[in-house]
Amino acid sequence: MRILALADDTPLPPECRGGAWLIGNFDGMHKGHQAMVAALKALYPRVNVLTFNPHPRAFFGAAVQQLTTLPEKQALLAALGVEVMVVRTFDAAFAAHSAEAFIERILKAQLGADVVAVGADFRFGAKRSGDVELMKKHITVHVFAPFCDESGQAYSSTRIRAALAAGDLVATEKLLGRSVKPAI
Repeated sequence: MRILALADDTPLPPECRGGAWLIGNFDGMHKGHQAMVAALKALYPRVNVLTFNPHPRAFFGAAVQQLTTLPEKQALLAALGVEVMVVRTFDAAFAAHSAEAFIERILKAQLGADVVAVGADFRFGAKRSGDVELMKKHITVHVFAPFCDESGQAYSSTRIRAALAAGDLVATEKLLGRSVKPAI
């Protein structure tokens, strides 16, 4: 897998452009994230990921307990067959992009995205002004409903953080789909 760290709107090298792009934080790379990658790979031959560093909520001052480091996220995505991972610096300049600028400058001009895949609640652009419906007016979008476990609850990083806070490693591992090592 190729990893590119970007802090501006410079277009990707030609060999990294195009394909289907999953967009999100993918913190934890839990079973829901894994299902998104698998579903997109079933539809498109080339799947790439756009993620952010720092976590957007952390940039805006929220305390965010990261579940995976960037190298862990990279390894997990590579194992799922993702070809390119772009780690976009989430800073004031990036946060100031209008929703339309995000579509035109980032998705189209920088990534050369043929299709974009996001969760149904995905928001983007300055002050979270863009939504899936706006994006659909400009680019092909595949929208994922939440993937749920056998109890009907959506896989989420929030659930994983709650399980970790409760010391429930069994629930954490079920949500992640892999074993975890407790911190010493």
